[in-house]
Amino acid sequence: KENVPVQFVGHPLVEEMQEMMSKENFFKRYDLESTKKFIAVIPGSRKQEIENLFSVMVRSAVELAGSEKEVVVAVAPNLSMELYKNNLPPNVNVKFILHSTHEVMKYAEFAFVTSGTATLETACVGTPMIVVYKTSTITYWIARLVVKIKNIALVNIVAGKTIVPEMIQGDATVEKLVSVARSILNSPEQYSKIKNELNIVRQKLGGVGASVNVAEAILAI
Repeated sequence: KENVPVQFVGHPLVEEMQEMMSKENFFKRYDLESTKKFIAVIPGSRKQEIENLFSVMVRSAVELAGSEKEVVVAVAPNLSMELYKNNLPPNVNVKFILHSTHEVMKYAEFAFVTSGTATLETACVGTPMIVVYKTSTITYWIARLVVKIKNIALVNIVAGKTIVPEMIQGDATVEKLVSVARSILNSPEQYSKIKNELNIVRQKLGGVGASVNVAEAILAI
């Protein structure tokens, strides 16, 4: 727009997602059953997100998983376990995992993800997801007035279209989350389509080497 020369060097996130333990080692380290698939809950790293969304996301994941699958929660290192446990619904069986969020994203069959960078991280490993977000009504409408874009999820913004569902505000209920998630999991065609679209998003972010590329671009000035 302003005729400023710009060079896209790639997204450092792609580099960060390269180094992960194998699926076998991950399942073994965290005592997960290798014969069971699991549903991931990625509730974000802000206290407010845990208080607003964690319970709904966990209850949705537990209902979706049933008795045949496990539910795994990716714990943010900056938040206390007490915060998670205080917002955990009663009588649910979930596994909390710390320091292996990328593996949780990669090896999950499906994920419930709070809107933010985590949606791009989950896209990089190709795991179908539902993006969940809820804030105060006033904050939401102010944001809608100021920000003139259709989507709020980074993964959809990068894609330039809605490729994963966004369940926002009043739509972020257990009933709606489970219904939409089941429709995806019960349709191999839809599930595969989302994975393909996520792969395109990852390609848009560029390949490995963003850090080196930006250094070389600066030195070339």
